[in-house]
Amino acid sequence: MANSIPSLPVVSLLNAFMTIQGYLRSATTAVLPPVIAQNPQYATLVTRYSDWQQDLWAEFWEGLMSNLTGDSTSISSLFQDGIDEESVMHDVLYDDDIPDVVALCDSVANLVTEGQPLLVQLESIAKSIQNADAKQVAQLTQLADQLNSQFDQQEDKLTQDAIDSGVDLIAVAVDVALAVGTEGEDIDPLVKGVIKIGEDAVDELELTDAINTTLSQLESAWAQLDQATADLAQVTLTCNQIRTVTKAASTTLDALQSLAADWSVVAGVTNVGEDEWANGGSAALKEWAARVARLSFSYATQSISVPATGRA
Repeated sequence: MANSIPSLPVVSLLNAFMTIQGYLRSATTAVLPPVIAQNPQYATLVTRYSDWQQDLWAEFWEGLMSNLTGDSTSISSLFQDGIDEESVMHDVLYDDDIPDVVALCDSVANLVTEGQPLLVQLESIAKSIQNADAKQVAQLTQLADQLNSQFDQQEDKLTQDAIDSGVDLIAVAVDVALAVGTEGEDIDPLVKGVIKIGEDAVDELELTDAINTTLSQLESAWAQLDQATADLAQVTLTCNQIRTVTKAASTTLDALQSLAADWSVVAGVTNVGEDEWANGGSAALKEWAARVARLSFSYATQSISVPATGRA
């Protein structure tokens, strides 16, 4: 009898997770600029912002990532130990009636949207900054967008060949920061966390001629800002990082939906019944778990901090 269970999603599932990792890395490490962080009137906002970042990263890293890798590793280990009962695999993947990873995708998505009221407050502060040169700020944000696009070309995506190579891989997000101001405080991160994949360690990002040119332009543009314009620029760049993640049609939320859908397909194999389980379900889940287990995720990140000239 032909195998009735198709191959389960691996590459699309892991690429969705890495997309989430890159965007959440930027949102949860975006530092509020001094004009906000050092102003007592914004103390409540600063606390709420920090709490949101910590809660979001914890739910993603300690919840979603931990369960995704833990479930796949547990299933792979069970198969290696000769245990292949459908009910046992179901108990690994499900929390009551919902796959645990699917529930965690929903939880992370809810936390992402909780950043929207914070963004509204930050945008309000940006509008309140007086005597700033809006054209200079627009130039800076355009250069930051250009840099994001250039670094996107340096980002790795998992491929079928890579996961089938038999080599264990690790994925990490790399931060790119720009040191600004006379005291060298950083805009960190300047771009979305860039995902790199390697065998043991991740190589530094390649700073191409185009990237170096954009960085030089950013450095030059920043050096020309007066204090009010610099304050507005920092708040605007922070808002842009948060908006990219929290907006209703964000890539982050799309990737969370994609991950949940793929995981539902995987978990559904443990509900097919005895005949289909024996006729391909068990084999498909065994192969899936072995392949997923070849990619791990590192909390540690490399940081590229580009020094800029201080303002006069």
